[in-house]
Amino acid sequence: MGIKSTEAILLGSGLVPPEKVLTARKEAARLGISLVDALVKLRIASEEELAYALASGENLPCVKIEDYVIDPKVIALINKEVARRLTLIPLFLIDKTLTIAMADPGDTIAIDEAAQAAGGINIDVVIATKSEIHKGIDEYYETKSDIQELIDTIDPKKVLEFGEEEGGSSSIIELVDLIFAHGVRERASDIFIEPDESHMEIRYRVDGIISQVATASMALFSAISSRIKIMSLLDVAEKRLSQDGRLSFKAAHKEMDVRVGIFPTVFGENIVMRLLEKSATLVGGKELGFSSVTEKKVNALISKPYGMLVVTGPVGSGKTTTLYTILNELADETKNTLTIEDPVEYNIAHVRQSQVNKKIGHTFPSALRSMLRQAPDIIMVGEMRDSETAELATEAALTGQLVLTTLHTNDAPSAIMRLIDMGIEPYLLSSTLIGVISQRLMRKICKNCQVEDETPASVREKLGLKEDIKTYKGKGCFTCRKTGYKGRIGVFEVFTVNSEIEEAILSRATSARMRKIVIQSGMQPLIEDGIEKITEGITTVEELLRVTGEGYV
Repeated sequence: MGIKSTEAILLGSGLVPPEKVLTARKEAARLGISLVDALVKLRIASEEELAYALASGENLPCVKIEDYVIDPKVIALINKEVARRLTLIPLFLIDKTLTIAMADPGDTIAIDEAAQAAGGINIDVVIATKSEIHKGIDEYYETKSDIQELIDTIDPKKVLEFGEEEGGSSSIIELVDLIFAHGVRERASDIFIEPDESHMEIRYRVDGIISQVATASMALFSAISSRIKIMSLLDVAEKRLSQDGRLSFKAAHKEMDVRVGIFPTVFGENIVMRLLEKSATLVGGKELGFSSVTEKKVNALISKPYGMLVVTGPVGSGKTTTLYTILNELADETKNTLTIEDPVEYNIAHVRQSQVNKKIGHTFPSALRSMLRQAPDIIMVGEMRDSETAELATEAALTGQLVLTTLHTNDAPSAIMRLIDMGIEPYLLSSTLIGVISQRLMRKICKNCQVEDETPASVREKLGLKEDIKTYKGKGCFTCRKTGYKGRIGVFEVFTVNSEIEEAILSRATSARMRKIVIQSGMQPLIEDGIEKITEGITTVEELLRVTGEGYV
């Protein structure tokens, strides 16, 4: 190929003065690294500057690995160990010539070794930065998770019970710690450790979707379960009954709280752990996903001095986060704000937060009765679970407090029917309910791999999307773990109770009639809020249909 030496190219480019090249060459020799790595380490030049200079000097293309979709068959021509050691990645194969991306085209030894590793075929070289090449290797080569690699080093035959193997206790402690740390790194909201007949599975829920991380022999399960019970202050010997506990740990500079739930099954105890960051920063309405219209409505609702505001949605739809955002906006030193929660997930300044403890009788109803004697201005009830709690919350709203709470219903109008079913008289509900927020969480398109999508005409017609409106998707990349999505955002429908809705409540209107009146009164249906987020390139058509269900349209 006649490739020049890296040093000659850089000297010829004028990017690096001769004396700097000499300094870098000495550093490279001292540390046993390449000249390019030494120049970057000494901050004489950036990776990008060096890549362009080398490409220009040798008249080679300088590429971005993320611009390529590499065929797995091409990747398989050079194994992962060789690719990582030589800092290169195969890109494509044309007419028995393999094109590889390298950070240092002057490394002829690496080029020859790559050709040999690929079966002696011809090699062409293009330039990319070392960081991009490493990122590409991580993305395209199948790798075991850190957890799976550690599991594979533990001999199941030696594991009898936690702490009863030679050196076993330390390996189990390391494994459980890694399960937590890896979960934080992957942004998992839940960790599942699940026994089966022949093996156990470790799974994470990330952005609302559960995926498998690792599997292991059931011989490890008892030791892992015992370790988690010890950390959660639960009964290690009890395997027949459900148990609930809590633990804390630190990973990636984050202090984490973990809610642990253990449920007995035919194959063993199913373990589910909810991860909560202690120091998580509460976001504003726009970050939650409020449109300008939704934010205006919510601000108007929470500015009222009294009444009941209900947030609805299925489990895991972000209701608590919305309530915390509202509380964070409302609470200050001029108001007496109290909450009863199960559990307290985040601490908020100027808010007196209390946690349910059924063992001592500190339940939602009992706590709410006590709170009413504390002269509160604002009350937050984490969840309206029973008729007694609903009646007490309504009484509080009627006597001059602003009450914030949640319910499990499919849409905003259904909250009215649910409260009536819980025993709230329509005449009381029409006087106290000020509004309802219903929500879901949708995954956001990964911005690193976002591309234009093709939406079928039938789906466009169903959603009312005109042909000239572009839709997008994520093609999948290392950043989003090839899912095409990263992060989540809320989609909402909000209504404020007016005279027409009050009359409908008093007349016990049907669900269909109530929804029609609420929409006529100005509520933008949840599906329409989602369509706006599609047109803004925030989410996909498939994701909206997934979280709302086709019947919701």
